[in-house]
Amino acid sequence: MEQDDTTADDEAQYAELELSDSTVIYDRGNHQAWLQSDGAVEARAMV
Repeated sequence: MEQDDTTADDEAQYAELELSDSTVIYDRGNHQAWLQSDGAVEARAMV
């Protein structure tokens, strides 16, 4: 069984916005902290 390190605090702090050609992940408390990518994978897939 894989371990999910995501906490409720993480899910409350970070959000994602899916656009037609990319995804933006941002910090809800700091709107200057964000990243945009045209490709994404689930974190557990990188382990």
